[in-house]
Parts: sequence; C-alpha cells; structure tokens
Amino acid sequence: MKNHRLALLTSLLCATATWMGCSDDSGPTPPPGMPDAGSNDVRVTLFTRHLTESGLTRHPADFGSGPLEALIPEGESLVPITGALKEPGVYVFPEVPQGTYYLHYGNTYLVTNSRDLDLGINRLGRPDVVTLERGPAASLALEGLEPWVDSTFPSSGLQFISEQVGLAGAMYPAFADGATSGSAEDVSLSVAGAPVRFEQEKGDRAWVVQRQPRALAPLPDGSSREYTSAVRAFQLPPFSNDGSQPIRIQGTLQPVPTRELPLDWRISTFAAIAAEVHPTATHAFSDFRLSPIPFTQAEWIGYSGELLTFDHSNKAGDFNETLVYGNPYPANWGLVGEAISYFTVPLDIPGTTPFRRLARMSVRDQPSALTAGPIRPRVGSPRGLSVDGADAFTGLLITPGSHVIQWQPPASGSPNAYAVHVYQLRASPRGTLLSASFYMSGETTSIRLPAGILQSGAYYHLNVAAIVAPSYDAVNRPFVLTDTVSFGSAEAFSGVLTVQ
Repeated sequence: MKNHRLALLTSLLCATATWMGCSDDSGPTPPPGMPDAGSNDVRVTLFTRHLTESGLTRHPADFGSGPLEALIPEGESLVPITGALKEPGVYVFPEVPQGTYYLHYGNTYLVTNSRDLDLGINRLGRPDVVTLERGPAASLALEGLEPWVDSTFPSSGLQFISEQVGLAGAMYPAFADGATSGSAEDVSLSVAGAPVRFEQEKGDRAWVVQRQPRALAPLPDGSSREYTSAVRAFQLPPFSNDGSQPIRIQGTLQPVPTRELPLDWRISTFAAIAAEVHPTATHAFSDFRLSPIPFTQAEWIGYSGELLTFDHSNKAGDFNETLVYGNPYPANWGLVGEAISYFTVPLDIPGTTPFRRLARMSVRDQPSALTAGPIRPRVGSPRGLSVDGADAFTGLLITPGSHVIQWQPPASGSPNAYAVHVYQLRASPRGTLLSASFYMSGETTSIRLPAGILQSGAYYHLNVAAIVAPSYDAVNRPFVLTDTVSFGSAEAFSGVLTVQ
C-alpha cells in the first residue's frame, strides 16, 4: 500500500515539476487546486482520514476560524501572506517565495518548504459518528470474571472498546475481592475524548475487556512489583445508545489467548543522560504500555486501550524479565509497545513554590522490534539550547517580541524531525498553558519565534524534542506524528524565560 501511494505521488509530482528529473513532456493535467509547474502557490489540504474495517476514507474538514497564514522570513520579521479557500478541504496561498516559510494554523507553526502541504489527521471509526455533550453511565451484569481484585493497587478494571465509533473507555466497578460475577448500576464510564452515539443499524459494537494485576518477583528489599494485563473479554452485539440511558453491558467473559513479551529494558542508559534534558534534571520513573492497533500494522490510528501496563520504580534498575499479556482482538490488528522514561525538571518563578515539570525520553515500536535487542534511547536530547545566542538552560530575562531559538543536534542518534513547544507557567491558577508548537525537519536547528507569542510580565519555558521516526514527514505531513509506530524521542527543557 505504501509503495502504491509513493508511486502515485511521484506520478503527480512528475506532472507538475521538471526538477524531479522526470520527462519534460506536457504529461497529464494537474488535479484541480494543485499548483501548476513553476508556480509559487502553496496548496494546503485538510482532510480527515477515517479508518474502518473497510479501509481508509477521506473527507474534507473545516479549516475553522483560527489563523491560517503563511509567514515569510524577512530579516528579523515574519511577514504574513493570506490565502483563500479554493474548495472544501483545499486552501491556497498565492506567490509564496521558494524556500522555507512558516505555516501558522491555530497555535501551531510548521517550518516547511512544501508546495503541497497535507494537514490531514487520522481517526478511527466511521465518519458520521455523532458526539454527545455528556456520556452515559453503564449498567453491568457480568459472568466469567477472573477473581476480582479491588482492595489493592493495581486493581482489576474493565475496558470498553469500540472500533466502529473510535471510542475507548474504562470502568472500575466496586465488585468484591474474589468475585467471579458482578452486577452494578450507574457505573462511571470514563472515555478518552468525547462520548459518542452508538447506532445498532450501523453495526456499532463494543469489546468488554477485563484487566487484571499480575505479580513479578519482589525487589531485594521486599517491595512488591505488579503489572496489569488483559485476561478475559467478550464482544457485545450491535446496539444503540444516545446517552439518555445507561449502556447495558451483559455477558460472559471468556479467557483470551496469551503471549509472552521478553523485555531487556536498559533503563540505566536513559537515566545516564538525564543532564542532556536539563543540567538539573533527575530520572523520576519509567513505564511501559502495549496497545492494540485496529485493522492495520502500518500506522497507530486511534487509541484502543492497553493490553499491558507496567510502571517501573527507579530503585529497581534495569528490567530484564518476561511479561505475559492477553489479546482478545482479531489477527489483522497490530500491536505497538512504548517504553518511556520520565525526568523531573524544577523551574522556579519568583515568589512561588518551584514548578516540577516532567520531560520524556521514549522508544515506540512493534513488539518484534522491541524484543529483538536491548531497549536503549534511539536519540539523545538536543544540545546547546539558546535564545538569541544566550544559554537557555539557565533562567533568562527577555523582552516581548520576536526571538531566535537555536539548538545543536543531539550527541547520539540522527533526528529526522524536531518539535518545539512554548509553555506559559502560571502561578494562579497554578499550571502550564501551551502557547505555541513548531514542527520541522531534522535539518532545521533554529526557528524564529513570532512576535506576539510572549506576553509582557509572563513566564515561559521551552521544550525541544529530537525525533527519530523513519516514516514521519514533518515537512509535508506534520500532524500524524502520534500515529507513527516506529518512533524514538528525547526532550530538552529550557530554564524559565521571564518576559519584561
């Protein structure tokens, strides 16, 4: 499928440009909206791709009312160029000079030179799903549970997964310890994202999956260690629910097939480079998640819960053991595992208690790749982070307006992309606010921060992530980073930027 799409893309490019080394005959007529050969127009498309059992379908999305503009670097300024909507899902900017420009969309900036930029995102489930303002509770009548664990942590729980509507939810009913059946009314169903309407006539179903704690050998000091695994499941027949009544979940859970996952996770190699994140960073903890991928193995489209979760204590050191997980889903569903190490970075604002922010280093891939050898960082954090040439790892006093953020490539790994996030630190209400995000290729190691992002009297910090993801294209298709299966990243944090 990827080779077919690549061949099609090459064919389209050859029809519109001679610099690709293609034949210089006239060729086919460019598709509607596509810039002509030699044009300085930039074409931006925004389509939502919906994945169902039948495959991917593409539907134009609304660009919304937020800013959509091309910003052209000129000296110390970024000069905006406005465009126009040509047709549903297609926006065109005329006469954008060749070379790098910034596409501003909402609070996101894409540093790119693309003439045909795809802002599309992927969604799991049919395209006509109706969202609800408020989700329903659940009414449970279950048989065939593995003996329930309620009084310890981690405890037993239920996942509620529907690939037809792209919904993943969790329930924690208060069944008695040791129960193998249970009934309960008005059980809270916590969902990732917005609740949705189920429609029986459209084939909407759901999986009910029991997750259960599993014990590992205790630590030398006697501390217990557990992880959670999917153990039993059943699938509800098609049903309808519009949110006005609880979802009736009745059935008998059955044991699911199990597999082993031997992990040689060199957590010490992540902890050893904590100073790359920030000179004051300390390794805090690590966790591992194994998740299903509905219908495909090429991209991770749609969150559908976890088959295995494991939180690893710092004092346990490296992890070289075998975990066992259950998997109720069809054979054509893929799997993706992610190992993440977290680092604490203290950030001080005068007159307040210190903020403690978590930075991440992660490795994500299919189980076969994760078990083929030791799990180590695939890339280090960006080095030499600076603002207008001044060391940004220390606190800086800066003015409002435009600033240059610069860094050096990491000491290990070869990033094919970077992401820069600007966070405002707020003392009241205490927390952080994402002010702007920038995405760019691995060849770009500096950006100009547009004027207007940094507000006078406010406090900020920068998060710069180096990314290794061979299939990810930050220049042409930036918004599918979370769908990338083979992935590694490492973040660097600045100190506090105080704006005068």
